[in-house]
Amino acid sequence: MLIAKLGNRVAKYGKILIQKLRTPKKGTVSVSRNSVSDSCCLTLKQLESDTLQIANKGKMSTKKGTILPIEQTGNTPNLIDKYDVCDSYQYYKGQKLFDIENIRFVDEVNPKILEKRLIPTDENVIFISNFDEIKGTIAATTELNKCIATDRMFQCAGLSIVDRSLNKQTLIHVFPKFSVESNETIIKKILEGSRPENLEISIIPGCEYYTEDTVAFLTDITNRLAPNAKINFCNLPAIKPSRPNETEGLVRFFGGESAIWLKDGKLFCCNNDEIHNKIVNPKEFLTYFG
Repeated sequence: MLIAKLGNRVAKYGKILIQKLRTPKKGTVSVSRNSVSDSCCLTLKQLESDTLQIANKGKMSTKKGTILPIEQTGNTPNLIDKYDVCDSYQYYKGQKLFDIENIRFVDEVNPKILEKRLIPTDENVIFISNFDEIKGTIAATTELNKCIATDRMFQCAGLSIVDRSLNKQTLIHVFPKFSVESNETIIKKILEGSRPENLEISIIPGCEYYTEDTVAFLTDITNRLAPNAKINFCNLPAIKPSRPNETEGLVRFFGGESAIWLKDGKLFCCNNDEIHNKIVNPKEFLTYFG
């Protein structure tokens, strides 16, 4: 029955799904391309109130916000459960959205190639990491003049949301093993107070299979919650495994060693060992599940 259920996808994607079927079952950490997968909360605590960032015309303030309790979403599908089973999610306005084999947005959706640029060495970087104390989906929100970065996006994906009218920028590291409802809750919190037409939103894939499900969710949810926002689909300028010596302006994307960073509402990329002065997970800037 399992083979019959997956038959159409196997025929369509061939060796891609063979790789996927080797992935451990839900609740375990998935590994491919010989690298460590995104951080996974194998035991999830009840969610509590955490810090949310609210912007008012250039002035940032913090207040406590209540995040959806985990017991209300624990039995609902995660991003992979929902978005991997239906090919229609892999399309955007009638166009194919993502090249699963090459882990990138297709030309038909006019993807933006992120510029590789180094963060100035005197810049303090608010660094999102779900390999440290906080696990799963994490968002950091700041004024435009600050710098936010994240790295090691494997099955995860990145989402940046910029509202210049509120002097507000957010970078989210989106974890696909969290439920659809939990991920939607964080994104709704970030969008509070913004008018969709004032938003510029960018979606950035991770480097491993199943990231296509994460970016399909992000495309779906942003179009539903902010239908008039400007949406950018972003690819990283990747070093090709077949041409490892060609590195000028490129990043180590396929090994999971690349990073994305946001400052002045502009999104760039670099290698993760090129980021200095990290302030890892400063909670006063974060929206997350605790």
